[in-house]
This record gives sequence, structure tokens and C-alpha cells, in this order.
Amino acid sequence: MRAFPFYYEVKEDDEMIVMHEGMTLRDYFAGQAMVGYLSGPWATSNKTEIVEESYKIADLMMEAREK
Repeated sequence: MRAFPFYYEVKEDDEMIVMHEGMTLRDYFAGQAMVGYLSGPWATSNKTEIVEESYKIADLMMEAREK
């Protein structure tokens, strides 16, 4: 599953087809979790730990979608 995919097509004078798959939904979820972490008192914590925790949250969100 992808977040923000798009497909753009123009076929009048010149044929132009643009396709962008978007980011993975897991990456999107991790980014949103990271925004939460960085907006709180944890912003001064170990950045590597914040990234790892953000992906753990994203993985939990992906699992919850399966239910």
C-alpha cells in the first residue's frame, strides 16, 4: 500500500505520462509518529532511538490495519 500515489497523463499535442508510486504507508506512519515525538519533550533524546521507535509504532499501525 502506498501513500499519496498519483498518475498524470496529458495526450493532446505531446504524449506525457507521469506516474509516481508515492511513499510506503509504513514510511508515512513512521513520519507521523516522528512528528509526535519531535514536538514533545523527547525532541532532545537520542535521534536514532526516536527513528527506531517511530518505525515500531508504524509497524504496529500496519498490523492493526490487518485486523
